[in-house]
Amino acid sequence: MEEKEFLINDLLKKNASHNSKLQLEDNDVSNVNFSENGTLNGNVSTDSSDSLVELNTLLASQIAQLKKERARFNDDLAAALQTNNELRSQLENAIEEAAALREQRTATDVFSLELKDYEKKKVPQSSNTPRISNEGPTERVTYLAILYIARRRTLPSLCDVCEEEEILKQARSQIEC
Repeated sequence: MEEKEFLINDLLKKNASHNSKLQLEDNDVSNVNFSENGTLNGNVSTDSSDSLVELNTLLASQIAQLKKERARFNDDLAAALQTNNELRSQLENAIEEAAALREQRTATDVFSLELKDYEKKKVPQSSNTPRISNEGPTERVTYLAILYIARRRTLPSLCDVCEEEEILKQARSQIEC
């Protein structure tokens, strides 16, 4: 990003220097006043008049070249500005994605803590077969399936509605067994 801004500033400086050169050359050309018969203010010989015409032609070609360079620099500047805007847009998108990922991670961490708390409260530590004191296996399996679906919803790219329905069907089939 800094490199692009440096290039933009460099192009702006070059454009300003070319504009100043162009203005100086425009001033030089405007100072040369030819009369209608081709002499400079009426008191210059034909040789100096020819050299002034050549100088004028040379200056005119240099001005045209500088105008082309200025147009090219303006085009380069416009392209650099467009690239800069695209990069800023990509940066904003990346920042938004990072925020969404942080939010997903937080939701996953919260889910993990809730699941641990549930298991500490509901599953006896000394028993070999996990049983819930006030709830039967049906409620526990359903609750765990719902928690699993809730966890998957925090990561939407990993789960869709069809998978959720399949998980609930599996939980119900385990309950019926």
